[in-house]
Parts: sequence; C-alpha cells; structure tokens
Amino acid sequence: MIITKEQAKDIVFEGGYDWDESKDEFKYKTVSEGNWVDDGKNSYATFIFKAKETGKYFRLNMGRGGSYHTDYYYDWEYMDEFDCTEVEKVIVEVKSWKAVEEK
Repeated sequence: MIITKEQAKDIVFEGGYDWDESKDEFKYKTVSEGNWVDDGKNSYATFIFKAKETGKYFRLNMGRGGSYHTDYYYDWEYMDEFDCTEVEKVIVEVKSWKAVEEK
C-alpha cells in the first residue's frame, strides 16, 4: 500500500488519516506506535495502522534525524510517498534463561 507524506505525518502525529465525518473516526487508524530507537544521529520507529474498511493492518517504518535538543527531520521531508507492508499479528513464544534460586 502506497501512502503520501501527508498521510504518513497523520499516522505518526494524529493517530490516523482520512477522517470519516459520518462515523466520526479515521478510515485508517494507528493501532500501534513503536518507540523511537536511537542509532547515533538517527532514530527509527514502526507504526501499525488499520484500514477500517478491509480490516487489514499495515506497517509504516519511519526515520528521523537531528536531536531532541534541536529539531528533528523526518523521512517525509525527503520522500513523497511510503510503501507500507501488509502485516498480521502473531503470537511469538520466547524462551529465556533465569537464575536458579538456592534453597
């Protein structure tokens, strides 16, 4: 799914895009906002949004540069459109090691 930079801004900052006046809600609603992960001067986050009409979910990967102390420059300043991938929620089993308590 291709979205415009204006739609990407709305997913990141407004919680969705394409307002449906009759239902008083977004047609494409942000359902998960990833934390910004710092990587030097750049940071990245993943946003998941849902197309209300079809029930499908899509992933938007967003990058930004700059600093908390100055200004951030987001990917939409350099890109006109974004290719969002259809995704689905899955259950993932995680195994981990923990310390054995002495008796």
